[in-house]
Amino acid sequence: MVTDLGSAVLSTQNKAKATAHTTHPTDSSPSKANGTRSLVLQPNFELLLLHTDMPTLYSLLPFAQVNQVDMVSRLTLTRASVLRGMEAGNDIEQILRILEERSQKEIPQNVAYTLRDWVKLYKDVRISQVLLLEVSSEAVADELCSSPKLQTFNLRKLTPRVLVVSSDINLQELRRILEKEGIIVRFSGNAVSPQNRYALSFGRPR
Repeated sequence: MVTDLGSAVLSTQNKAKATAHTTHPTDSSPSKANGTRSLVLQPNFELLLLHTDMPTLYSLLPFAQVNQVDMVSRLTLTRASVLRGMEAGNDIEQILRILEERSQKEIPQNVAYTLRDWVKLYKDVRISQVLLLEVSSEAVADELCSSPKLQTFNLRKLTPRVLVVSSDINLQELRRILEKEGIIVRFSGNAVSPQNRYALSFGRPR
């Protein structure tokens, strides 16, 4: 299913192709008009694309609100759109860099200051499911973390005797390598995923 934005973008591309064939058959640079950048960033936070420039439009979509997509496109930077961009993984420096690289002029000072103020309000937390590996000593923990055979599992120290690893690993492969190295593997706890993965505990029984 094509969204309204997708339909508008496709319509714009078709118009651009028709215009290129009829009026500019030799123009091979759709991202520039007369050698200049297409984006104008105004002090009121409005973004204007003065001609069809799909690469610039796509670079703005993660953090700008779309008002109109046409031969001249209009977007707006809002607090909600910028925070949405942050949620998508764009930090403020990336956003400002994109605006600076695409704009005809420097970013207005009030816009830059306001964007930085908006992102100060942004807070997030990433929740992920992991497996805990409790080992018999700190020396064993260091040995596992430095083992070339275990590098692909990206073991990380949580405490001197507790390691953490993503629950997406191949648990049976990890167990096979550990047992081959002479480490006794014991399971404890309940299943943590539909794939029947478990929290692990290593070392001698207490």
